[in-house]
Amino acid sequence: MTRRNNANATQNENSIVQLHSDQDIIDYLSCASPATKEKLREEAQISRKPITERHVRSLVISEMETNKKEMENKIADGIENFSTSILAFIEVRLNDWKNVFMP
Repeated sequence: MTRRNNANATQNENSIVQLHSDQDIIDYLSCASPATKEKLREEAQISRKPITERHVRSLVISEMETNKKEMENKIADGIENFSTSILAFIEVRLNDWKNVFMP
């Protein structure tokens, strides 16, 4: 039974999961020893850097570029759909006139 628990603990530590904060990591590794938890806390505090105005500006610019590309794609799709609709309409009308004038 102990081997199984150790195997599960190792598997839990090696699993890739979406974590939201350093505390989530510590909670997720609940099977870790107190020394390991403390080491994780220290590393988390050391690796954490303050967010600067430059970081925020970079994120905002990146988001704006993404939104711009999405809008450009939507506009291009709309133009393509409109063009296709117009061509289909013209084709139907030409076929109607063809049937009227060339029975």
